[in-house]
Amino acid sequence: MSITREVPNTIVLGGPVTVVNDLAATEQITPGMLIERTDVAGVAKFKKHAGQGLEGSIYATEQSMLNLTVDDVYAAADLVEAAVGAPGATIWALVASGANVAAGDKLCSGGNGLLEAVGGGDLTTAVVLEATDNSAGPGNARIKVEVV
Repeated sequence: MSITREVPNTIVLGGPVTVVNDLAATEQITPGMLIERTDVAGVAKFKKHAGQGLEGSIYATEQSMLNLTVDDVYAAADLVEAAVGAPGATIWALVASGANVAAGDKLCSGGNGLLEAVGGGDLTTAVVLEATDNSAGPGNARIKVEVV
C-alpha cells in the first residue's frame, strides 16, 4: 500500500518558532516569504526581506485568524502573522521560478522575500529538506526548508 503525500497547506511545519502578529505589512506579502522588520516614520512594520545573500529567520504565515490559506496574499497595511524560526524549525517557504535545488542545499535571501541558492560569500538562512525543480517555472514554488 502506498502513502499519498498531501501539500501541508500551512507555513510552519514543525519545530521551535515564536509567533508575531502585531506588525502591519508595508507591501503585498505572500505567506512563506522571508520578511524583515522595518521602520516607517517611527512605526515598526514588516516588508519582504531585502538583503540579497543575507540570512533571516522571519517568515510570513497564513492568516489563520481570518481563516485564509497559504495562497491568500497580505495587502499593504494588513496585520501580518509571522513565525520567527529558531534553528531546527521547518518552514514551507518560497523559491523563485528557475530554481532547481536538491535536499541538503543551502539557501539565503534572494532580496525579494524568496530564497535562493547560496553563492560565494552569502550567509545561509535555511537548508533544503526536499528536492524541488522549479526550473521551468512559471512562478514561485513552495519548498520545505529547515531554519539554520
